[in-house]
Amino acid sequence: IIEGLVRTIKSDFKLIVTDNGSDEEYRNKLKELSHKDYDRVEFHFNDRNEGYISVHNKVASKLKDEDFFCVLNDDLTFKEVGWDLRCIEELKENPKLAEVGLIGPETFNVINAEGSGCLGKTVEYIEGSFIFMPSSIVKEVIESRGSLFSNEYDFIYAEDSDLSLTLRERSYEIKLLPLKVEHKRFERKVNEKLGGGKYYDKKNRETFCRKWAWYLKHRKFERTILLKRERGYGDILFLTPFIKTLKVNHPACKVYIKTACPQA
Repeated sequence: IIEGLVRTIKSDFKLIVTDNGSDEEYRNKLKELSHKDYDRVEFHFNDRNEGYISVHNKVASKLKDEDFFCVLNDDLTFKEVGWDLRCIEELKENPKLAEVGLIGPETFNVINAEGSGCLGKTVEYIEGSFIFMPSSIVKEVIESRGSLFSNEYDFIYAEDSDLSLTLRERSYEIKLLPLKVEHKRFERKVNEKLGGGKYYDKKNRETFCRKWAWYLKHRKFERTILLKRERGYGDILFLTPFIKTLKVNHPACKVYIKTACPQA
């Protein structure tokens, strides 16, 4: 897979491979690869499985002068040379495009009422197995909430749909591309504590559904927020910090201000 990526990527890149607490046999194979002459490949070895969210947030937080950032699962094999250039071209042509993902026969792109991904015609989110983004937007998200994938979620699941909705709420666009890729969807050993994968799936979906209840009900972001300043004296501009915060976190919302002292 690593050799395939090195062969098919045609832009100036650095490939960061993170081993997330694999067994000793698999880790030794990776260490053998790490000694090969891969001048653009960097290997990180974690002593334990830190989960999808934590690992990718760590890498995203270290972005410097890179133009683009790509999240890749290790069960993806690209059959197309220069697939990265296609993604870059799409992002450069449309400054409002924040995420590029994959079109595939099993690609989930719609969010159902329970917060789970499913197949559909509307593109509501980009699956976390492959996400291609401008680094400037990655940094914007990190600056606003402290991490690329929200720390409201634990380990894995729902972080990808949350990211897409966060970007769309900020008036950005997302898009799927028909790249030539084989997605094997390997089963993962998702840390067996507290029930493993099913535990995190249930826990994170509950968090997601609480956070995005308005969207899941109305399938839109625009809503009205009313700020009331009653029995209050002084300049109404005291509300300015609240308004700025609301517009950053909910740019599609209309904010109305009600005050008992309009002359203030």
